[in-house]
Amino acid sequence: AEMVYLAQYLLEQCGYQSDTAMDVQAFKKAYAQPQNVVMLDLTMPNGASEEISNIMVQHHAKHPIIFVTGMPPEEIERRRKQAEAQGLKIAAILHKPFWIEDVASAMTIAMTLVMAEN
Repeated sequence: AEMVYLAQYLLEQCGYQSDTAMDVQAFKKAYAQPQNVVMLDLTMPNGASEEISNIMVQHHAKHPIIFVTGMPPEEIERRRKQAEAQGLKIAAILHKPFWIEDVASAMTIAMTLVMAEN
């Protein structure tokens, strides 16, 4: 929960509006609204990260995704390749712990992709 609130705070400090979800049900509710970028923690409990990824694949998500993780590099790369093979667009990876500059940089990359798509 602390990481979710920290990410939301940092996004707001960078001038972005955000919705948060700490489980699959909350994600489905937030995802029903138009999204520009999704920030997804790869270590959500009970396999929620994988389920959320599957939801985005089923919806043919075109928006950029920022992975948040503390996983080792080889696992991050495996997850990135798997997500991209399923059609998801991974814009950036935030390694825990991260700072406001990291969030700002990841969002700049993601929003550049959004603008290029439009």
